[in-house]
Amino acid sequence: MQPKWITAVPKQDKTSLYVFTKKVYVDSEVKEFVLRVSADTRYKLYFNGEEIVNGPCKSSPFVKYYEEVCLSDKVKMGENEITVKVLHVIDLDDSGVLYTEYFATAHHERTPALYVDGKIVTKTCEISVCSDESYCVNAIKNHDFKARKRICAGVAPFEEVYGDEELIPLSVKVLYTPNADLLYISRGGVKEKYQLAKRPIPLLPYNEYKPLKIAKEFIGDDGSYNLILETGRYTTDLLKFEYCAESGTEIKIMYTETPLTKAENGELFKGKRNNLDGDFTSPAYDLLVCSGNIQKFETYWFRAFRFITVKFTKKPQLFNAYSSRYTYDFDGNAVNGGIGSFECSNETYNKMWVIGKNTLECTAHETVVDCPFYEQAQYIGDGSYESLYAWRYSNDSHMQRKLLEDTAHSQQIDGQVLTVFPTSRDRHQNIVVSTAYFAIAMREHLRYTGDTSFLRKLTGVLDRALDYFENNLDENGLVMPKSGWRFIDWLDEWDNGVPTGGTESPMTINSLMYAYCLKASAQVCLECGRNGLASEYLARYELLISNVNKHC
Repeated sequence: MQPKWITAVPKQDKTSLYVFTKKVYVDSEVKEFVLRVSADTRYKLYFNGEEIVNGPCKSSPFVKYYEEVCLSDKVKMGENEITVKVLHVIDLDDSGVLYTEYFATAHHERTPALYVDGKIVTKTCEISVCSDESYCVNAIKNHDFKARKRICAGVAPFEEVYGDEELIPLSVKVLYTPNADLLYISRGGVKEKYQLAKRPIPLLPYNEYKPLKIAKEFIGDDGSYNLILETGRYTTDLLKFEYCAESGTEIKIMYTETPLTKAENGELFKGKRNNLDGDFTSPAYDLLVCSGNIQKFETYWFRAFRFITVKFTKKPQLFNAYSSRYTYDFDGNAVNGGIGSFECSNETYNKMWVIGKNTLECTAHETVVDCPFYEQAQYIGDGSYESLYAWRYSNDSHMQRKLLEDTAHSQQIDGQVLTVFPTSRDRHQNIVVSTAYFAIAMREHLRYTGDTSFLRKLTGVLDRALDYFENNLDENGLVMPKSGWRFIDWLDEWDNGVPTGGTESPMTINSLMYAYCLKASAQVCLECGRNGLASEYLARYELLISNVNKHC
């Protein structure tokens, strides 16, 4: 049986969680059970109540990744149940205004959708579990998803749960049957809405859930009961909570990077990072409203934090909190034991190595990101540096390849690559120097991996990117961009990150970065056998440096 893309009708008028289920009966020994899953916008797959995998891996509009898992050893005799919780992020609110604040780093279409492909092969028969009209679907009524102020659009929405779970029965509708034989393109050459491809990076491991340590317990000035929980380090974790309190009791779960310390003038600042007497107020929080029964809540997306403050309007009868480290496994995916190490007589440097690795792990999930707490966006500039750190810790390069491929998919008509990608369709940012970072990241990938077969596929994108600079030279042969944000860095003396005068005249740094990229790109092209391009880039480099020395 062919798998179909299915959806739930009627679609809910807000970002919602849809629960698709299918029951299958097995009465003989299982030989094989491999499952391929994808969804719009996100999914969590459970088999017989156990969470197996989540996805799909973040991608561009040109591809929809699927995850593949083997469940042969998890099938039991008798009834088995597949459950897929699909989070769909809507585009429009009730007034028809386009949302820009929801999960901008995950590309999504306008319909909740699910794709499941697989069969249980037993000694006596084959049982299809492909997505079709035989699936059942419900929407969760009292589970809302909210963006938070001062948290950027790239972060998944936070959650609000009101009382016990209530389900809204819906109907399953087939969107279309994909054509895998033609690589998800119709016989007329039209690309399907979801052009499937296998996930390009390994699955992130599920780690053991461990109880969170209570660092402090206190009564607030407003009479609230409060707990401060911690893991002992900055982390990105999946979380589970078990709780019971009087009906109507509110539980606010606030995630904090660091407590704020109050200065003598009353202003708050980041001081001692483990100051338990500091201010733990945070814009990042989930909200639970108790029913009076024992309830459970697990975060749909990971949370970034050092501390968690749990604020109860009334003291609960029961509260347990558990966390599970969630990050890309650079060590586990290393090839032939290629794991980096560092040790020296200076203990400060030894600690820097440990902290550096933790920082890298907190910024690597399905993409490499700048800030796991506020943004969770894959910047090519930040990603190029994180790639260098990653190669010190592991010879695995899946994440670095994906960074380059994602950025290549973002290329604009003028040759620029987007500063942040993947993004939803209405979130495009162009910072001029980002195109330069793309060239530099390609050269570093060459240096660390020697993978010319991969990089050669990107040299066409690289050439167009360099042409963006070449097509934006002024009469003196200096880089003077006609479009894009000319951001360099955040200084109080500069307006919006642009050096004084940088909007009216050429900035030397842009010309020098272009020159640096020309040399880096020439090296890539030489190694990839594109000698003509390499010679052209070196000639451009010589002329540009001459112009810089003459006019700057």
